[in-house]
Amino acid sequence: MSSQNNGFIKIHRRLLDWQWYQSTNHVRLFVHILLTANYKETAWRKEKIMPGQLLTGLNQLSANTSLSIQSVRTVLKDLISTNEITIKTTNKYRIITVINWNLYQDTNKQANNQLTNNQQTTNNIQEYKECKKEKNIEYSCYLQTWEKAKKHLAENYNINVPSLTGISEKRKDKIRLRHAEGLTIEVFEQLLESASQSDFLMGLKEPSNGHPVFRLTFDWIFENDTNWRKIMEGNYANQKN
Repeated sequence: MSSQNNGFIKIHRRLLDWQWYQSTNHVRLFVHILLTANYKETAWRKEKIMPGQLLTGLNQLSANTSLSIQSVRTVLKDLISTNEITIKTTNKYRIITVINWNLYQDTNKQANNQLTNNQQTTNNIQEYKECKKEKNIEYSCYLQTWEKAKKHLAENYNINVPSLTGISEKRKDKIRLRHAEGLTIEVFEQLLESASQSDFLMGLKEPSNGHPVFRLTFDWIFENDTNWRKIMEGNYANQKN
């Protein structure tokens, strides 16, 4: 796939605290992946390549980054282990998916208009403050975040997850418990992004031993103190072929 030469990506200063930041090879390859990943849906030989995905191969990554093939293999393995990317492998190519792609993409269509940028930033900060109150749990924000993820999955991946009609008192009790454990709105957003990359959680994996197809639900995430942690720890990430 050709490089994406238009637009830009966002890299937060928290990259300085990234566990791989001191490794030149890791930074070089990961930034290369960010720069060359699709910013819009395309197709290649009947293979749909979505935003945040890159169709490539070890030889191409090696040539583009001046890293040895063995170094590329090592870095990719490490990036998978820390939930930066997932990889779908065939005998001819690899499709790399950047987890949390939305954190790196240019979502402002009028980037050259400073006034528009400033207004967008103000709106984002206000929305962030409203939904990230630590002392007062905003239950509706969990509902809004779930519905936003549901819409994204339906529009971009043709995947349907159950809707929520509201936050009952029982759900509020579960949210309070999980929130106290660390499942804040920020973490919930990251969790849903990671879950969207899991065939098992999205109901795309064929069941075995007569078990029904599993599909992620809001209530399952908040049911206990282990389900949401397993997602964040990558227990349901697709296995490398």
